Amino acid sequence: LPAEGKRNGGSVVIAPGGSNIMLMYGAEGIDIAERYNDWGVAAFVLTYRMAPRYKDDARVADGNRAIQLVRSRAAELGLDPKRVGYIGFSAGSNMGPPVVAAAVEGDPNSPDGVARFSSRPDYLGLIYGPGRPLQSEVLKNFPPTFICAAQWDRGPAMGSARLFTELTQAGVAAELHLYQ
Repeated sequence: LPAEGKRNGGSVVIAPGGSNIMLMYGAEGIDIAERYNDWGVAAFVLTYRMAPRYKDDARVADGNRAIQLVRSRAAELGLDPKRVGYIGFSAGSNMGPPVVAAAVEGDPNSPDGVARFSSRPDYLGLIYGPGRPLQSEVLKNFPPTFICAAQWDRGPAMGSARLFTELTQAGVAAELHLYQ
């Protein structure tokens, strides 16, 4: 959590990269969390299930559950449940679009208190992931999205540019940065 005097009620789930076989907790986890804390945002570094034992569906479920968990504890932590974001790096970025696509509104009658909350992030950050576009009917439901990649890293750069284009065509607020 940010220092008491800096808190603004926002929060973010951070998904570090690591090729789905390890998690880069330093530069793509704790360092990012500390920066968000400087900005007054509570940051939660996600530990998600790894390959080869687990597949994409398990990682996406972990991302969705993390967002629900933050929302379920929002009152206790002094957070705004309508300002929960998701930012992913590399493999964690690859999870971002499927996390949004698999999001649920939450079931207010669920016996599982966490499952009562929405798993859809309120904003999305995709950092040097391939940014593969999904079907456009899914894209119209995307939250505001920030996309960043290195231009020379052609796979993520081209995929990110395509995703940005398709998000824009679907009417989603999106921002793209490709750095040399």
